Amino acid sequence: MDRATLKIEIPFTDHAHCIGRQGNQIQSIMSATDTHIHFPDGNREPNGTKSNQVSITGSIASIEDARKRIREILPMSLKFLIPPTQLINIINDDYPLFKNVRTRYGVIVLPRPYAKTGDVYCIVRGL
Repeated sequence: MDRATLKIEIPFTDHAHCIGRQGNQIQSIMSATDTHIHFPDGNREPNGTKSNQVSITGSIASIEDARKRIREILPMSLKFLIPPTQLINIINDDYPLFKNVRTRYGVIVLPRPYAKTGDVYCIVRGL
């Protein structure tokens, strides 16, 4: 059996979500796909160097299966620029549209200013 390693980028802030409580979620994926999945050790330390790179080792078919399963459990995150003409209406997180989207879809909606340009981005994050 040929073995290979695929390195994929997963935001380090999502690693704990992928791993799951006591490692149960990632252990389940590794068992079901006959792969080994490694998350960077440095991310465990509060002041350690953070890395987004996750390694999946196994056969080509099992790596692809594991990659798909990991992507399915990751929260989706969208980021878009809010047009300057709309900024007057968006002064805080309590903007009615944001509340509606949060409630209806169970996601996080955050307007965030980008200091370097003065633009405001909206981040939508959830499953």
